[in-house]
Amino acid sequence: MNWTRRSAGLIIAGAMVIPVAACTTVDTAIDCAAPAYTFQDTSYREVPDAVFTSGKKLGVATSPTCDDTGAQDKSDTAVTKETAYRVDGVSPEVAIAVGDTPETARLVAIDSDSGLPPEVRKLIDGS
Repeated sequence: MNWTRRSAGLIIAGAMVIPVAACTTVDTAIDCAAPAYTFQDTSYREVPDAVFTSGKKLGVATSPTCDDTGAQDKSDTAVTKETAYRVDGVSPEVAIAVGDTPETARLVAIDSDSGLPPEVRKLIDGS
């Protein structure tokens, strides 16, 4: 094997590693785009495009600090705390609103593999 073939082999091997690294970064960014929240031992995920009204203050919801760069120490247990509000017409066991004020709060619903509960889908579909 001459030097040119060896160099070509190294270039091809390096090119195969780059897509794997890119996939890892994208997967982490997706998690950061839809942060998870925990309130009273229940996990919730953000639900975009929902029309809802926030009700009374329930307490504090927490979310792990997002690290989409991979630079954060894995032992770091930093969390973001936001106020949790009741969502009118929906049990807090199914969905809550989180944010600084009821007017700016975002809807989060239980994190389930079977999809969104019907009462949450109504807030998106309007049906």
